[in-house]
Amino acid sequence: MCQRKASVPVVAESPQHEVIIIGGGLVGFVLALALEKYTGRKVPVFERSATMLPNVGAGLVLQQNGLKVLRDIDETLYEAILQASSDFTERTWERHDGTVIAAAPESNSRGMQRWRLQNLLHEAVCRKGINVHWGKELTKVDSQSSSEYVRVNFADGTQTTTAWLMASDGVKSKVRRTVAPDVEWHYSGWTSFMGISHVESSKLRMPSSLTTKCHATFFPIGDFESCFQIHFPLSSTNPECWGTLTCKRSAEMCQKLANELEADGWDESFLQHLKTAQRSVQVGFGELNPTLKHWVYGRVVLLGDAAHPPHPFLGQGSQQGYEDAATLALLIEEFGLTAKSMELYETIRMSRVDLVAKCDAQMGDSQQRRASSSKLAFSQEDSVQRQIFFHETSPLLLAGAAHDYRQAIRDAIEPRKL
Repeated sequence: MCQRKASVPVVAESPQHEVIIIGGGLVGFVLALALEKYTGRKVPVFERSATMLPNVGAGLVLQQNGLKVLRDIDETLYEAILQASSDFTERTWERHDGTVIAAAPESNSRGMQRWRLQNLLHEAVCRKGINVHWGKELTKVDSQSSSEYVRVNFADGTQTTTAWLMASDGVKSKVRRTVAPDVEWHYSGWTSFMGISHVESSKLRMPSSLTTKCHATFFPIGDFESCFQIHFPLSSTNPECWGTLTCKRSAEMCQKLANELEADGWDESFLQHLKTAQRSVQVGFGELNPTLKHWVYGRVVLLGDAAHPPHPFLGQGSQQGYEDAATLALLIEEFGLTAKSMELYETIRMSRVDLVAKCDAQMGDSQQRRASSSKLAFSQEDSVQRQIFFHETSPLLLAGAAHDYRQAIRDAIEPRKL
């Protein structure tokens, strides 16, 4: 008599990780630190670069809202950032010939080299015992909404599984292309030429030029170090030319641009940045089209540039990524790794980023109008002067820098408890 074989129960595969972070840039490291601070989780970070690279990129401005996130997640990190950065005495709106249109106090912001901040964040991550896996270039993400985990494949032939994947892998996010394949990055018409120079300064200067038809930002990032960012409205550009330039190419472009600006009547204090440039970067800015309808896709969560490519004019690009990271970590602390946390994350952050993007566009338009025609320039200068008189700064800047991410969480949660 034949016996029936006992049925073998199907056991669901357990993921190797509860959470992983794809992308070891500024936002990825801030997220790792925030999750450790608020939830006690030491979440591993997977980064495609082989190692930390010094002297990469240009400078950035850390504004009040971004500094608040960094201070809250790690006081030691915050103090190190203060030591490695430079404060500003004021922000000035100027003409290209050096004529000051308006000036406002700027005591809550700091400038520093991007790679130095990256290095300090990496050191903080290591102090916390968080693992960073270098040389992990993502090739495939297998995420099914009904699945209990996400499978990730890397170019070195390895793979891992995780219950949740947090993607901070930048503007060209491979994770985003997997979960939202119909969404593509499109050039918006602005190209920035930026770099690091040997210039001593204490001000954040914002000149516009009627002759060159562009506008710029110059700010200190250390002792006898400054950053320059010159923004050009170009209808088309070659993405292959973007990125950190070779020493030879950088010197050629800086000299060429310095000659052009000098012929256009730019003040020597601006030209010195190009004449003493250590290195330079050329970057094109753009937007996602169509706009992402969600930042959470099943068990995959987008944040930072992967969710919202940066805009150059308010200096809020990375700050918004820090707010993403801190908000997500605090919601996980409150509600765990749940659908509720992710729903609130989208609700809070998507509307916030949309507001900042609109303000950024207005700031860029305001600066460029000063460079478009004499009539528009005088009208815009009068508007800037009135704004500074009544608000002591541009209200557009306040929309970014004055934000309290913790209060935004409370505002979103409290109505649901009533």
